[in-house]
Order: sequence, then structure tokens, then C-alpha cells
Amino acid sequence: MLYAALFLALNLCCFVAASRAQTPEQPMIPRIDKRVEFLTIAYHLAKSGAVPDSVNTNYARAINKHFAPYREHQFLRHFRAAIDSLETINGNISAWEIPSLAVHLSPMPRCSSLVRFDAPLEVLDGWDNRALLTPETVKLLNQFYDEARAEDFFAAQMPYYKRIEAHYRKNHSALQPRWVRDFFGTKPTEEHFPILALGIREGSYLRVNFDKSRRHTATIYAAETFDQNGFPTRLNDTMITQLMLHEVIHCYANHLADMDSTALKPHAVRLLAIPAVFEKMKNTFYGNPQYLVYESLVRAVSIRYNMQSKEFRGMVEKNFAQQDKAGFFWMRDVVGLLGEYERNRKQYPSFDTFLPRFRALFGEIASKATK
Repeated sequence: MLYAALFLALNLCCFVAASRAQTPEQPMIPRIDKRVEFLTIAYHLAKSGAVPDSVNTNYARAINKHFAPYREHQFLRHFRAAIDSLETINGNISAWEIPSLAVHLSPMPRCSSLVRFDAPLEVLDGWDNRALLTPETVKLLNQFYDEARAEDFFAAQMPYYKRIEAHYRKNHSALQPRWVRDFFGTKPTEEHFPILALGIREGSYLRVNFDKSRRHTATIYAAETFDQNGFPTRLNDTMITQLMLHEVIHCYANHLADMDSTALKPHAVRLLAIPAVFEKMKNTFYGNPQYLVYESLVRAVSIRYNMQSKEFRGMVEKNFAQQDKAGFFWMRDVVGLLGEYERNRKQYPSFDTFLPRFRALFGEIASKATK
């Protein structure tokens, strides 16, 4: 009985704590994160005193009923002032700065900043937003969480959250990050967290940079509409699994590409100089030679994953067509080369040992395309 109770408690904790590491062996699904939910609730309470109930009525009513007595809490007054100041500059911040603050915090119920408040600017980038991360905000946030009995609210919502997780598993095969780990045979420098946000209507991609070589990334999947059972309708979209796959591969691929960046960059520059390629990529992140290398490897590995997956095998030809349309006309060659890597793992125990072959192919593609 004791062991059963401990097992149940551990599973309940793992469900809502998306801020914890999901080991490569665990299937990955987008999870509800208490930090994101709580900060989104706080945003609406600070802005208007209540969560709008026109989209997900029952959940919103439960939130408003629980938190109504605390609408004038000191944290909400502090938060309102910070929000108003920031929205004067940036406009609505509910879909970006609010979840950005959340992912920079350790798990509830007693959170702290995952990074130094005075982190050096060189580790920041456009996806790492710390505009709301201050010592006073974190201090008052913890007070509000305790005094508003937020842990009781989340305990009451746990059955609803679990139904959403079960609904996703029923409609989709969970992503298998272990395949990605085994494919590369190296440790990642990033950890990715797919987060389903019930109170956010616009998705975002966020980072927490610890230093130049280690970071967390998070994709916020916004729940834009809900069915009559309160399930986010976007959970029926297989693209979520494909996006998770893409970001998990980045966790391994980026630093490997960086290991060979001096040799790979000239080839990427030549490819971007091709008018047809440049025209398609000039207004995207991939117009950067470094990102072009990242994406070439990540997209090719994604297709290799789909080729061995029962659920996604039928998408492979569509994947190739999409890459051609996006300007990555060399994708079939790279995917073919990766197949050779997979078949010869005794010779190439990890992808870093295969980098010279990848570099050579990239050079051949650039040379042929620019003759």
C-alpha cells in the first residue's frame, strides 16, 4: 500500500512539473505547467480582476471562484504596475513575456529564479526574455501563491489536467526522444520542454540561457479553442509532435554543427548566395549561415525519424516536398547520407565521428549548385 501511494504521488508530481527534466527514455507530450498556468492567471487578475470565461468556460469559472478573494493582493498590485509599464512599450505581453517569466522559475510551490538576476548580456538573445524577472516579483509571487492557496486550486484541477494528457495520448503517439539520443550518441547541451498553455491564445518559443553552451528551450502550445469537454482542439494536430521532434533534435544538433562551424560556414554562405535559395530564406532565420547548417541537419534527422515511425512514415514524401518549397533542395542528399550513418554505427559510434562526412557532402552540394 505504501509503495502504491508513493508511486501515485510521483506520477501526479511528474505530470504538472514540466520544469523537471524529461529524461530521454520517457515518451514526450506537451504538458501543462503550473508556472505558466499560475502566471497567466495572475496576469488576468492583475489586468481586469478575472479570467475571461468565453473560451474555456468551466476552467475560467473555477479560477475566478478560487482567486476572487485575493484580487487585491500585494503581488497583483505590483504585477499590474510592471505589466502596464511593459505593455506601454511592447503591447500585449500575455503570450510572450508572461510565459517567459514562468520558464525562468523553478517549480512551484516555492519558486526561485533559475538564473542570476544580473546575468551577463552576452548569454541573452531574442528568445530569452527577462523583462519581468526581478527579485521583488519572485518574492511577492511566492507570497501570493501561498496566501491564495494556489496549491489547493491545482490539486482540484489535477483530474482535468490528466484527462487532457490522456486525450493527447489517445490521439497521438508520444514522441520518443530516446531515438534521437541514440541517433546522435552524444549528450545534448539543451533541454526542451513542450508546454500546453490553457490560458494563452498565441504560441511562442522561449529560451533560458544559463551560459553560452547550456540552455533550456520551451515551446508554448496555445490552447486557442476548446471542445465541449474542455479539451484543447489543437491536440488533434499531429504537427505538435513534429514540432517537438524538431526542437529535441536541435538540443543535440546545434552544438555538433558548431564544432565544425569554421569548415561548414563557407558552404552555407555559398548556398545562400544562390538566388532561388536566398529569395526563399532572406526574410527567415535561415538566411543566417549558422542557422542554415542547424536547420539542414535538424530537418534531415527529422525525416530519418519519420522514416522509422509507423505513425509518420507516410509523411516522408510530403516532408521532402516541404523542404524543397522552403529552399532546402539538398535534403534528399543529406537524408541519404544519414542513412549510411545509421547503417554503420560500429564505424561511427556517435555523430561527432561522422561530422567529416556531413561536412564533405555539404561542400559537394554547394560546389555543384554554384557551378
